[in-house]
Amino acid sequence: MEIEKLNSFEKSRINLEIKQALLSSLALGVIAIIVASSLTIFFLRSDNLHLEKGLAITFVVFVAATGLLSYFYLSIKDYLADLRSGSKNTYVGQITGKSVNTNWGWHGNTAADAISQPKLDEYFIVVGPQKIFISKEDFDRLNIGDIVKASTSIKSNIFLGVIKE
Repeated sequence: MEIEKLNSFEKSRINLEIKQALLSSLALGVIAIIVASSLTIFFLRSDNLHLEKGLAITFVVFVAATGLLSYFYLSIKDYLADLRSGSKNTYVGQITGKSVNTNWGWHGNTAADAISQPKLDEYFIVVGPQKIFISKEDFDRLNIGDIVKASTSIKSNIFLGVIKE
């Protein structure tokens, strides 16, 4: 394993992962806003509340905002660490193995047959002692015995690319 500098394409790939993480966090944020709004309405309408209403509402908003901001940060901190370091792991060697990991996305319908179940395939190559997640296109292009140079990000372990040498 060698450590090399990230190029601009690889930085943009990590930035894309950050955008995707923030978009999924935004969906969670919308749900959190709905829950916080519901609790606020409950506190405003409650007559037998033993706390001051303003204090209760402030507490709900503070907890929701703090939780949401913490979740945003935790979802992107590894990607930010990759960009700050500006480095990537590079594995050079011969492919000694290939494997496909198939996950069936069971959606709760016990009467559904195998055709209707979503099938999620993950493709891996083995370079030396390292098992590396790659795209289907790269998996189909590469063969056991090929000499390759594969790159992953250091902290978040995102597959950045593979070159056949």
